[in-house]
Amino acid sequence: MSLDVPRAATLPVAEPVLRLLLANLLGNVLTHALPGPVTVRLHDEALSVQNLRPSDTDGGGGDASTAPRSGFGLALVRRVASVVGLDVSVHLTAEHFTVVLQPARRGGPTR
Repeated sequence: MSLDVPRAATLPVAEPVLRLLLANLLGNVLTHALPGPVTVRLHDEALSVQNLRPSDTDGGGGDASTAPRSGFGLALVRRVASVVGLDVSVHLTAEHFTVVLQPARRGGPTR
């Protein structure tokens, strides 16, 4: 696992909630990802968790909401994040599955 989070980094969310979100995201990685590198990074108030994309998803670049195995764990992360004011976005490429948590943008729904 690669951790790229500055020591003084913060997100506008209570520590227990952040622990819950990270535990779910990392638990999903351990359960569903292919063996390989996992990167946790915080940059400009965006916390990302990236891993190799499971082999049973489509060929790449599609909508993450339709990807197999983006079910209950990710739904829980989305629900909790929305309550505490974080947006959750999922990015798929042919090789990687990345989940990003960041402070919600005002005026628009979380996705």
